[in-house]
Amino acid sequence: MKEKYYLGAINELCKYLYSIAEDSLDYEKLDAYVDRLSKTLFKQADKAKKDAKVSENCKSREVAEVDTVAQNKRIKKRGIVKFGISTIPQNIYVINDDYFAGAEYLLQWIVIKAIENGIDIEVDFCKFFQENVIENIAIPQLDVVFISNNFLSQVVTSNETKKINFSRFYNNLNKKVNKLSYTKNIILELMTQF
Repeated sequence: MKEKYYLGAINELCKYLYSIAEDSLDYEKLDAYVDRLSKTLFKQADKAKKDAKVSENCKSREVAEVDTVAQNKRIKKRGIVKFGISTIPQNIYVINDDYFAGAEYLLQWIVIKAIENGIDIEVDFCKFFQENVIENIAIPQLDVVFISNNFLSQVVTSNETKKINFSRFYNNLNKKVNKLSYTKNIILELMTQF
């Protein structure tokens, strides 16, 4: 029973970090990066589409509506989405973002772009948020996975992983560093309670 209260407190503190970070995102810079990354990723998909027909098993797979927030606009796309990551692919991108907002924004757009390109995706949500905040995604068809690395997950990376450092997409976080550090420390302290 005590764990429920700690998880509730952690959820509220994570949402607080997220909101501070979201207000500091440089959307223009991030959107440009998303466009470049999407072109690179889905160039492979265009080639694969020409070579292969849509498989029949896609019809039986789970179809979910992906509801995302991008630049304060609600965007709904329909596509094939499987929940949970099931494979370890060749190409691993590790997104270093202690504040969740930037990484989730990037992952939302990759999900949307994958759906627009007719590609199956696997989505994993962060367990420390009651809302659905995307933490990891896999695109088996492209042999790619994106993993969020933050102060809670502390992902160990190798030299083969491609790292995306999200500090470059935040503006004015230096002014809020004390507030952010204090909040992160409280969250880590609460994590030790169970």
